[in-house]
Amino acid sequence: NVKVQAHSGATSEDILDHINSVLRKRPDIILYHAGTNDLTNDIDTVKNLETTIRKVKRLAPNTRLAVSTIVTRADKENIQSKIDQVNQRIMDTVQKYE
Repeated sequence: NVKVQAHSGATSEDILDHINSVLRKRPDIILYHAGTNDLTNDIDTVKNLETTIRKVKRLAPNTRLAVSTIVTRADKENIQSKIDQVNQRIMDTVQKYE
């Protein structure tokens, strides 16, 4: 029984605002894929990810959180280096909470 909730155009801040309603349902697994829209909006993806991880652990400790890194974008010049930097920080953050 899988439910997909896509939030096209959402930032990691938007996802953070939305996560409480998801956690009330006590899902088995949440796939967290955010950050692509943060890149051009000067939003701290990793800070919002950390807040989300702590919130999931506190409010739904039996829910597993799978975190995706940011996908490659070709629509902005020179954005790949920023993606690579943020992805490294995402992976470091996830490892810290394992």
